[in-house]
Amino acid sequence: MGFTMNCLHPEAQFLAVYPPVSITSVVVFEVTVNTCAQKIGGPRWIGDQFNGSSIEYSGGPLYLADVTFVNCRFKFGDDRQSKQAMEAITASKGKPVTITIE
Repeated sequence: MGFTMNCLHPEAQFLAVYPPVSITSVVVFEVTVNTCAQKIGGPRWIGDQFNGSSIEYSGGPLYLADVTFVNCRFKFGDDRQSKQAMEAITASKGKPVTITIE
């Protein structure tokens, strides 16, 4: 049931959520994201794939369930949560990642 999103401008965010919507109430399910930028903290990412994208995370709630990163660039913070997330992604070696950080 998913879809594919192709960004023409690599700095464009695929998903941006602004108040009054709570970012932690957003679920992204089975979406393929190509060459977009994305801040992954907050939403629940389930069965998604990022290809050639710029992925950002600087701590806070993170929920990844079977999420794949292929040829992505990562801009993660120096905080403990960011390091934990980057370690899980690196250890996956291109296979789907599942991690929850509260």
